[in-house]
Amino acid sequence: MTATSRVLTLERALQILEYIVEHKKVSVTGVAKSFGIQRSASYRFLNTFKYMGYLEQTPFSDYTLTNRLQQLGRGIVPRIEMRNYAWPYLEELVKKAHQPSNLGFWDGQNIVYIAQKTFNGIMEGYATGNTIPAYCSAMGKAVLAFLSDDELDAYLKKTPLVAYTAKTVTSAEALRKQLEEVRQQGYAVMKGEMADYLLGVAAPVFNRQGLPRYAISVAGTWFGDENAFVELSREKLIETARELSEFLRHATTMEDK
Repeated sequence: MTATSRVLTLERALQILEYIVEHKKVSVTGVAKSFGIQRSASYRFLNTFKYMGYLEQTPFSDYTLTNRLQQLGRGIVPRIEMRNYAWPYLEELVKKAHQPSNLGFWDGQNIVYIAQKTFNGIMEGYATGNTIPAYCSAMGKAVLAFLSDDELDAYLKKTPLVAYTAKTVTSAEALRKQLEEVRQQGYAVMKGEMADYLLGVAAPVFNRQGLPRYAISVAGTWFGDENAFVELSREKLIETARELSEFLRHATTMEDK
C-alpha cells in the first residue's frame, strides 16, 4: 500500500490511540516526545479524542480512556455529549466577538443552555442548565424559524408571548414575520428583547434527521452600533453552525430521543 492510498493523519491518530490503550494515562508532552511531533499537534490529537468521548482529563491534566472503546467493542455506539464536542467551536466564537458564546438545546418549549464560554472566564458556565424563552431569544428564534409549520403552530398556541422589555415581540403575526426573515438570512438577532442592551446573534444546528434541535449564539451587553456587532459575529456563527450540523449528520447525542 502506498502513502497516497492511506490517510496519514488518521493513521497517526490510531497509533496514538493504541499508545494510550497501552499506557493507560498520557500527557501532551509525553505523546509529543513518543511520536516526535510538536506539543501543539499532540494537544490537538488528544483533545479531538476527548471531544469525541474517547478520553477524559484528570485533575492533573493527564488524559485517560473512557469506556467508549469498550462499548464500541460490544457493538454499542455511545451517544456524543454535544457540549464537549462544541467546546472548541465556542472558544473560537469568543475570540472572534469578545462576547460570551453559547450552545443551547431546544426542548420543545424553551432553549436550555448546555454550554457557555466567556472571554475572560468569569462566571463561565453560570447559565448552563438554565432555560430561556424561545420567542424572544436569538437561539430560540434560530430554532423556531426552521420548525415545521405544525410544530410552530403548536408552539404559538401554548406559549404566551410575555413582554420582558418594550422591544419584546408579543404578537404571533409579528413573530412569524421575524422568523421568515431568519429563514432567509440563516441567522437570528435579538436586540434588547430579553433585557435592555442585551444583544444576541444565533444560528441553528440541525441533528441527523435534519431537525433544528440546537443553536449557537454570541450574546452580551452592548451599547455600541448593533449592526457592527451583528456583522462581526454572523459569518463565523453560520460557518460554525454548518460544521456542527455536518458532524451531527453521523452522530447521536445525549439529547436525542
